[in-house]
Amino acid sequence: MPEYSKIEQEVIVLNAIWGLIDEMVNFDMYAEDWSVSWSNIQFKSSTHARLFNVLLVDFLSLPQKHYKEFPFDLDLPQQDVPKSERTYLFLLKKILEDPQLAPHNIDLDHVVDEFGGWLSGDTVIKDAWFRSLNLKIDMKIERVEALKMTGDICKHNFTRLSARAKSLQRAFERNGQDRDIDDCFIALPEFQDWFHVNSFLYQASQISEFLNRLRWAIYDYLRTEFERAYQRSPGTVGEIPRYTFDVPEKIKNELARAKYRELMNLVRKKPILPKFTVADSMKVAFASDNKKLPTKS
Repeated sequence: MPEYSKIEQEVIVLNAIWGLIDEMVNFDMYAEDWSVSWSNIQFKSSTHARLFNVLLVDFLSLPQKHYKEFPFDLDLPQQDVPKSERTYLFLLKKILEDPQLAPHNIDLDHVVDEFGGWLSGDTVIKDAWFRSLNLKIDMKIERVEALKMTGDICKHNFTRLSARAKSLQRAFERNGQDRDIDDCFIALPEFQDWFHVNSFLYQASQISEFLNRLRWAIYDYLRTEFERAYQRSPGTVGEIPRYTFDVPEKIKNELARAKYRELMNLVRKKPILPKFTVADSMKVAFASDNKKLPTKS
């Protein structure tokens, strides 16, 4: 595998993150009459909600390792980092430590910290009733863990959910309940009712705002580089003016050069959705302290 420089890694990571957000936060995903002036997010259907949750799991994970190494020579996070940093947010933080394409961007720094802090908080379901176990409990789970569990349950048949049954067993233990693994398999659909149908659908508004803010912050970070690199060429393609990008000399790897051009084209088109802020009322439920982190558009 070729060696990737810091600037090449940055291009690949930013391209990947923007692409992941575009798959989730777009007008095709949300209700047809939704607009940015609304105070909350509504999906077109339960199928769209499940797809959003499945795609979110990719964002809340890390690039797939080959044996013990990440692709593109990316750094492996330490085992003791919070679960919220074993996500693409970790790779963004690495970029912010030594940005290559533009000066350090404070807005990008803020949204990464705020989103990571929110993911590290807890989702709490008061009086969650697990009928199959004859159990009523105030169930508390770290948000990032709950979101990954519900996304995996959306995606897989129960025969592919051994790891998530084990996650539920550990969650029960943290909430003072010892249950065997078969009980946890049985309880997975009820867990999904509480943490996907209830809390995820509510939290999707705030998650969408975070993701859209992140996309806009990346766009703002890259605008100076786009203005430097964009070059008009003679003629048009249909009604679109011809153009090229002046790829930085330090980007030598062919894949990185291709991803750089893709990234600059994303900046040229701008983020899919304008900036929006959901209502405060959509940010306070299912939280252990009944408070929300401050956000801004």
